[in-house]
Amino acid sequence: NSSGINITGNSFLHCGWSESNASIYFWETIGPGSVTGNSIYDQQYGNWWRWDGSGIYTDSGTSNILVERNKISDSYLALQDNSGSPVNVFSANTIVLCDYGMDITDSKHIGKSNTRYDGNILINCKNQGGPRYTQESGNILIHTE
Repeated sequence: NSSGINITGNSFLHCGWSESNASIYFWETIGPGSVTGNSIYDQQYGNWWRWDGSGIYTDSGTSNILVERNKISDSYLALQDNSGSPVNVFSANTIVLCDYGMDITDSKHIGKSNTRYDGNILINCKNQGGPRYTQESGNILIHTE
């Protein structure tokens, strides 16, 4: 368990095959923590399949993490939450040309988590919205193609 984690102002390019499934990955992390102002490009590959990489991933047991003002582009899945834990916030992130913009991946946690996705901008993502997001509000979806 960790606390007081701040990941700020980094660039992650072509991370490739990733054991953690993501460029920035949290597991069993208890905040407060923040992920702010990072750039992630081309996180296509993950641990399980050649196409399931995530830009920023909060996994089991993770809570009280603020993910804001990051730019994620050309990745399979930009923002992913599998924690089912309270108080993770994904806000004011810019997501461009990702297959999936935002997702909660553990179906047993859908509707039970307090994770919030709000104020994010999604541009030309193939699958931008749907019933798998919790408490989303004010997300901006743009298609220019």
